[in-house]
Amino acid sequence: CVVALYFGFVPIVVGISSVTSLQEWSKRSPAVKHFLEDWPTVATAMEGMLASLALTLFLSFLPTTLMFIFDKFFLLRADAWAQTKLQVWYFWFQLVFVVLVTTVGSSLIASAARIIEQPFEIFGLLADYMPSASHF
Repeated sequence: CVVALYFGFVPIVVGISSVTSLQEWSKRSPAVKHFLEDWPTVATAMEGMLASLALTLFLSFLPTTLMFIFDKFFLLRADAWAQTKLQVWYFWFQLVFVVLVTTVGSSLIASAARIIEQPFEIFGLLADYMPSASHF
């Protein structure tokens, strides 16, 4: 069930990271394009906050979902064990979805094909796209 949750989150997170891009919105809406041209400093601040806000809001439901899965599908003898499992799985979710998927989110299939062909290319790929997707 947890693996299914991973695969269910991938399209949602990629969709969130592509939908919250102001450049994509400006291509579709003349009002947004006009706003971006008139208020470039506000647009820069909004660009930095929109993706982070949407992803944080969506991922805030993840611990509840994971605890539900652990309660229904795992045989745990104490609630403390569920908390431990939650911490481990939530860490890996955060690493994969917040750092890695949002970095290569706009071209996930092309990036995956590139990594399959040349596995060590992942470091160059992260170095190219991480600065534009995150502040790490």
